[in-house]
Amino acid sequence: MTPSKTGKIFFFLTLVLVLFQGLGHHAGASDDALEENTVSLDWSSITVLDLETAQRLAVADNPSIQATEIRIQQAKERISQARAAYWPRLDATASASRIWMPDNEYQDNLYSARMFDPGATIDDPQDYYQAGLTTTWLLFDGFERRYKTRRALNTKDQTISARDDARRLLLSSVSLSFLSAELARENIDIARTDEAFFNALLEEAKSRRQIGTGSLSDELNFQIQANAAISDRIQAEGAYKTALHSLAALLGLADASLPVHVELAPLEEATPEEMQVPDTRQMVAYALEHRPEILQTRLAIQNASLEKKMANSNYAPTINLTASVKGEREADARFEGDDFGNTIGLNMTFNLFSGGLYRAQSREAMQKEMEARKLLEDLKINITAEIRTTITNVITFQTQLKLQQSITRLSQENRDLVEKEYKAGQASLVRLNESQRELTSAQNRTALALVALRQSWWSLMSETGMITEDEAFNYLSNSN
Repeated sequence: MTPSKTGKIFFFLTLVLVLFQGLGHHAGASDDALEENTVSLDWSSITVLDLETAQRLAVADNPSIQATEIRIQQAKERISQARAAYWPRLDATASASRIWMPDNEYQDNLYSARMFDPGATIDDPQDYYQAGLTTTWLLFDGFERRYKTRRALNTKDQTISARDDARRLLLSSVSLSFLSAELARENIDIARTDEAFFNALLEEAKSRRQIGTGSLSDELNFQIQANAAISDRIQAEGAYKTALHSLAALLGLADASLPVHVELAPLEEATPEEMQVPDTRQMVAYALEHRPEILQTRLAIQNASLEKKMANSNYAPTINLTASVKGEREADARFEGDDFGNTIGLNMTFNLFSGGLYRAQSREAMQKEMEARKLLEDLKINITAEIRTTITNVITFQTQLKLQQSITRLSQENRDLVEKEYKAGQASLVRLNESQRELTSAQNRTALALVALRQSWWSLMSETGMITEDEAFNYLSNSN
């Protein structure tokens, strides 16, 4: 080989190394972009936390969601790994060795050399240097590379669907936790109202006893009822703090506590959209089209089919193109063009017998595909059952809420009447206590029915897959 050709080869090798460095720099830039995508949102501008904002914060800051994003990046790199099989492989080799000859071999070589030149000498030890470039290019493998690349693409889509499913479950948990916290705070307000009512009656009873028209038993009764209301308030406050810690953990806050300047949005009344009956067919149809698990299972079916094709590709020949440039030199490493030789070849490998390995692999993939199809059928049945059950719960809680709202209105009117009658001396103290307890109980049950209805709606949004899209808040446009 001429020196000019050798120079071209080393120039090509240098170019390849520069290209690899550029790809490495690009990968580093991707890592930087990933770091930028994990920047937390600013809490300083939030004073009232509503459900929509809580969900947005959870998706942005929850570590488990960030972990799924990283898994997506890993899946993308596996696509690059699969596509790398389409490119030729270039390897550089180099070696240096020093060889000490056995004494017998040295004497034999020296004797042979001196047959032609009595003054000849032989170097011992001897230095040998080798250098070379080898390239291998897979030209045909029965389309296995194509199937592997398509499988890697499907795996990436599966990872994205897994991310979406993790978001769905997280948003559902945030919704339920947020509403539980709102219920606890509503119970606090009810207990405070109950406490204020009995404290007002207590003060009035004290005034009456001072002027001789009241009794100590009335005063003690109102004190007991006020203390009971305080106990209920303390219990509700504990439940509220617990719910806030759970919510903060879902939002990805390191100390599992909301900032001190942030408070929850108030529990609003049920909206007309929440009081309408869901369309079961529409909900089921949407879920079977958009639920992330459905998409994952469909992709698993496709991957099983691709694995079968990959196994069958082993029945085709494999064709490789190889080329190499190798040089060897004694004494020193100052290679010249005359030290190099080159080889080029086309190799074909065709398997004639492998003990039934490839046939077993093909059958295994076929069974995987059948399994995935059955799992898809089972998943559809379970999703349909979940949606129908949740819709039944929605309808039940709608009816309960209407009834409890009516009971609360009647209890309020009854308590007000009994209070007036008691102050006029026409109703007993026992009747006043009962009417207030009935009102407080009715208010608690109304709040519970409202939150249960809203939680059922958000469970339905999760089970249909709407919760991961903007359609959930559009469907419940005026709800929390």
